[in-house]
Amino acid sequence: MSGLAGLWRPHRPMSRESLESLSEHMLASLSHRGSVRHVAAHPPTQAAIAACRPANGPISAHMARSSDGRHIIAVAGEFYEPAPRASMLDVDTPVERLLRRIQSLGIERALAHTRGAVCVAALDTVEGTLTLSRDKMGEKSLYVAPAPDGLLFASELDAIVSMTGPLSIDLDAVGTLLRHGYIPAPHAIYKGVYKLPPGCLLRIHLHGDAGTSSAMPPIERYWDLRDVAKAGIDERRPEGWRGTADVLHDLLMTSIDLRHGGRAATLLTGDAESSVITALLQAKQSAPVQAFGIRYDGDAADIDRPDRIASYLGCHFDQVRVANRDVLTWAERAAATCGEPVATPSFIPLLAVADAASASHKRLLLGDGADELFFGHAAYRKAMRHARWMLPIPRWARQKLGTLPVVRRAHAWIGSTHDHLVRLNANCVEEHYLDTISLWQHPAQAVPGGREYSTIFSNPDRWLEGGTPGERLQYLDQHMRLGEGQLPMVDRACLAHGLTPCFPLLDESVVRFSWQVPQAHKTRKLILGKLAERYLPEKLLQSHLPPTGAPIAAWLRGPLREWAGDLLNRRRLQQQGIFDADEILPIWEAFLEGKQQWHANLWPVLTFQAWYEQRGRHG
Repeated sequence: MSGLAGLWRPHRPMSRESLESLSEHMLASLSHRGSVRHVAAHPPTQAAIAACRPANGPISAHMARSSDGRHIIAVAGEFYEPAPRASMLDVDTPVERLLRRIQSLGIERALAHTRGAVCVAALDTVEGTLTLSRDKMGEKSLYVAPAPDGLLFASELDAIVSMTGPLSIDLDAVGTLLRHGYIPAPHAIYKGVYKLPPGCLLRIHLHGDAGTSSAMPPIERYWDLRDVAKAGIDERRPEGWRGTADVLHDLLMTSIDLRHGGRAATLLTGDAESSVITALLQAKQSAPVQAFGIRYDGDAADIDRPDRIASYLGCHFDQVRVANRDVLTWAERAAATCGEPVATPSFIPLLAVADAASASHKRLLLGDGADELFFGHAAYRKAMRHARWMLPIPRWARQKLGTLPVVRRAHAWIGSTHDHLVRLNANCVEEHYLDTISLWQHPAQAVPGGREYSTIFSNPDRWLEGGTPGERLQYLDQHMRLGEGQLPMVDRACLAHGLTPCFPLLDESVVRFSWQVPQAHKTRKLILGKLAERYLPEKLLQSHLPPTGAPIAAWLRGPLREWAGDLLNRRRLQQQGIFDADEILPIWEAFLEGKQQWHANLWPVLTFQAWYEQRGRHG
C-alpha cells in the first residue's frame, strides 16, 4: 500500500514550498493508498518527488536520500527481498538498500538487481536527471504526462488529472480497448498521458530541452522478459516430473515467505495454482489460513471443491457471493474504481473479494500468472490448432478465399459462424493467437475517427525467437495480457479496499524457472497439478471445478440489462460521439434476442461507457 507522484516545472520557477505544495496536492488523489505523505523538492532543477504510505512504518520504507544529498528516491510498491544479514543496522530498509545499489551500480543495474513489485522515482541532483521506472512484470502502474511546461507522473491517473484539469479521450486507445479489453502501455485513455511498460524506465534530463515538447521521452528497457525466456530455453534441462516439481516447490515456498507478511489471506478458486498457494501458506502456519472463494447466483449447489480443499487443508473458508441483486452496485463501483476503463470480467468479483478480505487482512495471495507461465489458457491450444489447419494452405489460396462475398460481408466483430473465415489472412501462430483473443476484429469501424495502437502483436521484431509455438504465445501473453491487463486490474481492485495483492508465481525466480521447464511438463498447468497432489487427494483435485469467469451474459440479460440499455441509448451514443451507434446497437439487439453470444464484444463498450459516465466526461 503506497503511491507515487511528482512533477517537473522548468519554465515556471517555484520555491521549495510551492513545489512541495503541488506534490501534496497530487498525493491527495492517492489518499486510499496511504494517509502519510513524504515530499522531496529540489528547486535548482524545479523537480519534486513524493510518496504516500499507510500510517505504520518508517519514512525510509518509501523514501530515502543519500548522505551527500545527491540521490533522492521515492518508491511505491513492495520489495520481496530476503532479510539483510544480522550485521546490517536495524533501520536498514529495502529502499535504503536500493539507494546504495544506485550509488554503486547505476540506476539500470540497480533496478535489474531489485526483487519486488516497485515503481521508482529517482532524482540525481548532480547529473540533473529524474528517472522513473516500473516493476518487471507489471504488477504496479506508473503514468506520465509530458507537456511543454514540464512533466507530471503518478501511480494513478486521478493525480495527474488533478493538476491538468479535463483531458481529451484518446480514440485510438478506445479502439485498442475494444480489441484487447485493456489499454496496453505506453498508451492511456487520455491524450498526452502515457504509462510505462513493465521492466522499463524513463530518464528526463532536467537541465536539457526536454521541457519544450509534449512528446514522450524515449523509453529504455532495464529488464527484458525476452532475454529471460531465451536464457531459460537455452538452459533447459531434461528433468523428470519429481525433480522439476521439487525445484518449483522450493521456489514457491521462498516466494510465499517473502510475501505473506504474517497477515495474508488467499483467493481459493479450486484450481491447481490457488490450491498450491493455499497449501504452502498453511504449511508454514499453525493457525488456520483464511481463504476466500467466489460464488454467483445460479451456481450448482454441489460445486464445492474450494470449500472441501480448504477443509482438507485445515483452513478457514468464506464464500463471497456476488448476488444478482448486488451486481449493479458492483458494476458502478468498478467504474468508479478503475483509473481507466478495463473490460476484464473478473474485475467485479475481485472487488467483492477484496472488500471482504480487507476487513481482517492486509494482504491477499493470488495465483495470477499460472496460465501464462504454465500454458494454461485454452486460447493457446485453439490458436495452435487453427495454425495447423490453415498454414499448410498456400497464402495466395487463403487470400483468394478471403475475397469471397461471404467473407467481405463478415461482421467487424468476431462471430461464431465466421471464426475460421476471419483468420484466413493469418500467416503465423502469433497472428492466429491475436485473432483468437481479439474481442473485436476491426475496432475502428465502431470508433469513428479512431484506429488502434500498434502492440507487440504488430511488431515481429519483439517476438520470441526460438522455442515451441506454444512458448511463443506464452511470451506474448506474459508481455501483454498479464502485465498490461490482468495485474494492474487486480492491483486497483485490491488497493481500493486497502489490500495489498501478492503474486507468488510472479517472483522473478519462478518466472525464470518456468522458462526452463519442458513444455510437456507445462501443458495445461500439469506441473502445478503435480504439486497440488502432494497436499491434496487426487479424487478431490478431479472433482467438478466451479465456473471461474463472471457470468457476464447472464448479467446482461438479467440484473444489468437496464443499466446496459441506458449506457447504449442511441441518443447518448450520438451525443458522446465516441462509438458508432449503428455498429453497436445491432449487436446489442441481437444479443437480447438470443441470436448470438455477443456479450464479449459488448462488455468493453459497456465498461467504457460506465467509466465515461463516472470519470471520463469530467476529464
